[in-house]
Amino acid sequence: TIDGDGKSPSLSSYVVFSQLVKDSSDITNCFQESDPTSNEDSAIAATDGGFIRIDGAYNIQALVSAGESLLVIAQNGVWKITGGSSYGFGADNYKVDKISDEGCRSPKSVVYVDGSIMFWGDNGIYLASMSNLGDLKVENIIKDRLQNLYNSIDISVKNKCVGVYDSYDRKIRWLYNNKITDSNDTKELVFDVDLNSFYINTINSISGNLPKVVSVVKSNPYTQDEISTELVVNGDGVDVNGDDVDVVTTSRSSGTRELIYITVTEANLIV
Repeated sequence: TIDGDGKSPSLSSYVVFSQLVKDSSDITNCFQESDPTSNEDSAIAATDGGFIRIDGAYNIQALVSAGESLLVIAQNGVWKITGGSSYGFGADNYKVDKISDEGCRSPKSVVYVDGSIMFWGDNGIYLASMSNLGDLKVENIIKDRLQNLYNSIDISVKNKCVGVYDSYDRKIRWLYNNKITDSNDTKELVFDVDLNSFYINTINSISGNLPKVVSVVKSNPYTQDEISTELVVNGDGVDVNGDDVDVVTTSRSSGTRELIYITVTEANLIV
């Protein structure tokens, strides 16, 4: 809310959805087609846009699709939105259920892996996944493993955590201590999905807290190389004024990494 007052609604607990998208102009139409004040036709249609107020949710951090549900990950819990009957979600057909009191501390810590979602909360790193009965459950995956370490991390540091899943390595990498003003070395908490194990990397600075790794992002896993070959005509090399003529072509090859670390090498900080 811009320039609101005490009576203004808190939009951080609302989920907005568009009308059924027929072309790009429909994406921003988050309202119903008919006039809601009309005495003749004010009914909501299944294809209308609108909003859902998530009762009790505070500061929604992320929305993640999980099977037939939309997970709403807020700071104080996790909710799911599903269609109210077998034909799926509609503006007039949906339900909202709370599945956990454990919420998310950092929106950038939310990572989607093989149908499951992982995120950093106040008291642990949580995994939202399907149980054997087909129900969504949320559990702390560092309990009795890294709980003491996680408790030692300051809340302000958890707020800035950045996580990315590397599908080549099948590892989740969470960066923390990654603020440019943080005098501590950047840490990387790595979760190996296949081994179900954690380990920590320390990314040291050299001098004056620089260079500083501040984030990690996904990139194109392919590389483009330039290949120079000699131009040959009828078996003879072509030259101009005694210099061989080469033809430069580009070739794309697959890589084994899809992550790029964003690193600050120079900074002028204004305090």
